[in-house]
Amino acid sequence: MKTEFYTNLKKYMIAIVTLMLLANATFAQEKSYQQLEQKDRIVKNLENGINSKNLGLKRSAIYLAGKYEVVEVVPELIKQFKENAESNIRYLIAIVLYKISDQNGLRFLNNIAKYENDPKVKNVISIIILAQSDDKVLANR
Repeated sequence: MKTEFYTNLKKYMIAIVTLMLLANATFAQEKSYQQLEQKDRIVKNLENGINSKNLGLKRSAIYLAGKYEVVEVVPELIKQFKENAESNIRYLIAIVLYKISDQNGLRFLNNIAKYENDPKVKNVISIIILAQSDDKVLANR
């Protein structure tokens, strides 16, 4: 009785480990945008989305640019930040510019901080500037 229990337990454990390995292999195949063959097309589509008049598409494109840290769209993000009056879009762009960590984007945020009127956007830019300075202090240690 006891050996039968342990035999069944071993079978279940082997099945669970096998399923975990298969699941890991299945989901681990996500590639970064830089590894993809159609990188230019992806960047162009993101730029089109960022410049879209459709706010849902615009937000999604900005979010994806940050998620995959697409440095090539930083000029478009800066342009949209300057042109867009909607604070939610500007807030998202500020966060994405920080996530991408491109020097041009970070420099832009440093320069624009004193001229920003929206309190929500100004706060997030201030936090980004503080985090940036903390990163520099930690890097010098």
